[in-house]
Amino acid sequence: MTNRCLFTLLLLLLPVAGCGYHNPYVPAAGEAGPPITLHLAMWENHTNELGLESTIFQTLNSWFRRNPRVRLTQDRAAADFHLRGQILAITLPGSAYTRYDQAQEVEATLTVRFTLRKNNPDAVVCQKDGLTLSKFFTLTNDAASTRGNKEKALAAMADDLAEQIYDQVLDSTIAR
Repeated sequence: MTNRCLFTLLLLLLPVAGCGYHNPYVPAAGEAGPPITLHLAMWENHTNELGLESTIFQTLNSWFRRNPRVRLTQDRAAADFHLRGQILAITLPGSAYTRYDQAQEVEATLTVRFTLRKNNPDAVVCQKDGLTLSKFFTLTNDAASTRGNKEKALAAMADDLAEQIYDQVLDSTIAR
């Protein structure tokens, strides 16, 4: 077999072989099971960062709406599962300084707790206490720009948190 024939054969077989990749957030064909109904509660915010609970709630909502096997409901009694959480703390220590001891970069650290409960019977399915996430953001001479950098860091932490919770909820409910 010549190199040209071998190359052509490989090109024809490549689409058939595939790479084995599958999206971990979408169930495979054989994994389809009954849908779950989930109630998301607004998180309690024990910090002075106003609106952070809303950002986390909206991000969680967005993550769970991606899965066709998860139905979100506002009626807690009608849900199979109930997810609630608390924002326990946020710290903003400086991490990089100028030679005049002025902060240039801040490490935002968020500490949360969440609980997933099965409604009938009422039982804890998954619980995580003291989950911590961190992101860095830059300080500038412009207060609006610094605030924007901080909001981007908080939004990125909310997205990371929502993804972790999404994975744990699916592992605890659908994978069973």
